[in-house]
Formats: sequence, structure tokens, C-alpha cells
Amino acid sequence: MGVGPIIFRMRGSTDMKTTRGKTKMQMTTAKTHKSPIPKTVTKKELLTKGSDANFRDYIHDMFAFSVRMQDVRNRFGAFIGVSGSQYIILVAVSHLQDKLGIGVNVIAKHLQLSSAFITMEINNLVAAGLVDKATDPVDRRRVRLILSAEGRQRLESLKAIQAPVNDAIFSSLTREEFDSLRDIQSRLVQHSAEALALLDFYAARTGTYGD
Repeated sequence: MGVGPIIFRMRGSTDMKTTRGKTKMQMTTAKTHKSPIPKTVTKKELLTKGSDANFRDYIHDMFAFSVRMQDVRNRFGAFIGVSGSQYIILVAVSHLQDKLGIGVNVIAKHLQLSSAFITMEINNLVAAGLVDKATDPVDRRRVRLILSAEGRQRLESLKAIQAPVNDAIFSSLTREEFDSLRDIQSRLVQHSAEALALLDFYAARTGTYGD
């Protein structure tokens, strides 16, 4: 009967490798903990026990809400055969116009969009017969915008779905919460413009420009 090869195994050799592996992992983890990712805010009112986790959660929720509101706007527009941007312009013209209409600059300021963009979209709405242009009686170089009969009819056709959808979006808010939200949101819009100006300043210094 032959004798097979004799295999010698050092006791504890596997344990030593495992222990070494764990030690290396623990060292790596410890090193990582010593260099945490910088906080995204430093304002103490935005920190919870020194952590910015709640702030980051809020920003993610805000982004999600913004995307969904844009989707709602686009779908409202689709119901009446226009884009989302054209839809909000139609709504703005209908609410802001007087007997003489409304100016492009007023619409742009109200929607916080550029006059060039509003002018481009207005031209599309005029071509579609949804907005009429009239010469400003005070300054004949300017034009006044007036919602056409067709434009008004299309907005009227949204009544059956517009109110229920908007009610659903804000269904969880009380009157006091809604009033508070409007005030807070208005301030955030103002300060976000200031934040963009700050980003422009940093971009000019570094030569790094985003979209």
C-alpha cells in the first residue's frame, strides 16, 4: 500500500491571515473616519447636533418636489397642446393682463425668466393663435400681450383636472402651514439668486463654468 504525500500545515496559519486581513481593514476604516466628508453647510441653524444629514435630506426632497412640479406643469401644458413653459406664460398673461394687455418685461419678472426667452415663447403662442399682440398706446415701440379667445378657451378646459391635481399636491398643509410655506419659499427664491451670483464669482476666479 503506497503512502500518499504528507502535507504539513502550520497550526494557526489561516487564523493569522484572517487576523491580518481584519487588521488591515480596521486600519483602513479608521483612516477613513479620520477624514470625514466636509459638511455641506456651516450655518448652525441648518445643523442638527453638528450634522448636516437633515439638511441634505431636505435638499433631496426639494429636488424631488421640483422635478415633480415641472412634470405636473408639462402635463398641464400637454392637455392643451402647448409646452410646460408656454402653459405658465399663458396663465401669467391671463392673470396679469388689464384692458390694454400686459408687457413682456412684466411677464418675465413675474415668472423670473429672461425677457429673451419669454419673447421667443410668446412668438410661438402668437403663431398658434393663443396670444394676441397690440401696440402699447403710451410707447409705440413696445407691444402688449392679450390672451386670445382660443387661449382662454384652452385654459378653461383645464378646470376639470387642474384644481383636483393642485389640491392633491398640497393636501397635507393647513392654512397656517401654506402661508408659512409661501413666505419661506419666496425668501428662498431671493437668496438662491444671490447664491448663483456667488457661484458666478467663484467661477470667474477659477475659470470653471457649469451649465
